[in-house]
Amino acid sequence: MTAASLIHLASIAYIFWGWPSSHTTIAFSMSVCLITLFPKSRPILISALVYAFYVGLSVSVSIHWLSEFVAGAIIGSLVGRVVGRNFSANVKTDLSASNPESFS
Repeated sequence: MTAASLIHLASIAYIFWGWPSSHTTIAFSMSVCLITLFPKSRPILISALVYAFYVGLSVSVSIHWLSEFVAGAIIGSLVGRVVGRNFSANVKTDLSASNPESFS
């Protein structure tokens, strides 16, 4: 493979590096998964959402378009919900009931 063909491949791949925002997708996946696992915990709800929006909006201001933030938030939320529900179903316990003082 020549250097010119490698540069061409890199430029084609670069087109798809921004959509959706991977930072936002990962932040929303983690946040929604935690919210799904600990549904009764208000501190986890608030801190997870603040974290996800902080990460998502900070990269949409600096390196991504707002549409990439929105797409990452939607995809990440769906992935986080599926992972959280499947993990909860496999564990067969409500994690928030294990120690309610530390999560409420």
